[in-house]
Amino acid sequence: MNQHDKEIENAVLGGLLLEPHNLPNIASILKEEYFYQIENQFVYRAIKALYESGETVDILTVTQYLNKIGRLVEVGGAYYVSTLTNRIASATNIEYHTRIVHQMYILRQLSLLGNEITSLSQFQNADCFDLIDKINKRTSELTSVVNNSIKVVGDVFNEMVSQINEVIEKGLPTGMMSGLENLDKQTGGWQKGNLIIIAARPGMGKTALALHLAKYPAMALNKPVGIMSMEMTAIELVGRLASSESYVNATLINQKKINSEQLQKIGAECLKLVDAPIYIDETPSLTLDQLTSRAKKMYYDYKIELLVIDYIQLMQGESKGNREQEISHISRGLKGLAKQLGIPVIALSQLSRKVEERSDKRPMLSDLRESGAIEQDADMVAFLFRPEYYDMWTEGYEYGAKVLEQKNLMLFDIAKGRGLKICEVPLKFFGEFMEVRNYNLYEEQVSDIMSDLENNNDFL
Repeated sequence: MNQHDKEIENAVLGGLLLEPHNLPNIASILKEEYFYQIENQFVYRAIKALYESGETVDILTVTQYLNKIGRLVEVGGAYYVSTLTNRIASATNIEYHTRIVHQMYILRQLSLLGNEITSLSQFQNADCFDLIDKINKRTSELTSVVNNSIKVVGDVFNEMVSQINEVIEKGLPTGMMSGLENLDKQTGGWQKGNLIIIAARPGMGKTALALHLAKYPAMALNKPVGIMSMEMTAIELVGRLASSESYVNATLINQKKINSEQLQKIGAECLKLVDAPIYIDETPSLTLDQLTSRAKKMYYDYKIELLVIDYIQLMQGESKGNREQEISHISRGLKGLAKQLGIPVIALSQLSRKVEERSDKRPMLSDLRESGAIEQDADMVAFLFRPEYYDMWTEGYEYGAKVLEQKNLMLFDIAKGRGLKICEVPLKFFGEFMEVRNYNLYEEQVSDIMSDLENNNDFL
């Protein structure tokens, strides 16, 4: 990254001139000295002063303020102020651009610190520990402006009460809903800042479920969702999404073996999908730093409220340790990303082959592949299991007082959940169309009653 960029700085100031109400959102991470261009420092000072005094902020008032404090000529006159809005139409990306300005400031400060340490270390009587203290103090000052994570308990309490009141008064869900009623009853929706791990062996329907979890909030709730797909291409994923909407075979769609009638059906059934705010990054083999950078760009550019990652084991490690240490580093980083962005992150994970070696194929926490740290870092760990795949429980699966039909049954097994009940959630999986649906237990009960009546000769 460069250490300064005038166009980015101008974009931030132009955004504030167009939409000054954004100032409170960025003021905590943007100080006057963060601007490299001296003229931009003065313009930002004028915008901030006008806004804080309750006055109108626009090109004219900023120009007048700069003239009042004797800085208008130094800035480049009224012409320079007027050019700041020339290359942008809105302040949509102002937070993203602000963070770039901030990061460039930190890089400049680190460069200056490096030069200073190099110079001081060349003195004959230089004390290495004093230099280390100087480095730690300065880097601590720099990171303190990045991390505003210290909060007063009273403020947090008031925020909590406000959120609860909103849920009570407006009947809002506490988290991002999945559209799968049985699952949402157990989880209350995916919570902000949570890392959710969904793990399974191949063939269990991980990607199909992940696509449903991305599709529902985007299509039904108009919530922007990001997908980091390191296994499949964007075309393959969209092909699966199109199949689940149109009920045209997913394999035929991805192999381009459909006829014109099926293509017309896809076009007619996928109108809502086409407009859905789903953003796919298909870059393979990302490192944690690369994924974090791309996810943040997605967050600032598109305001995503949910991130889906497919899948952890395809990420590259950056350490020189073994694979278990690399996965541990990745899982900790994903949890940190969820907290930093304040959105739920759903990450898919493979399970070890130990599952196949047991007569009971249901996964356990010890099956998490390559790392037990995933279990520790995640707020929820769930396993997917399809008895039909292993030809198990052909007579049905006992679920409480009910017996569920084995065909198309998918069990979402919550093996760990902070504040959640450890339980199994029944879902329906239709592999031909890569679709996951809610398992309607009431319909199942009605079906059982009707079946009993039909088979009861005494009733006739």
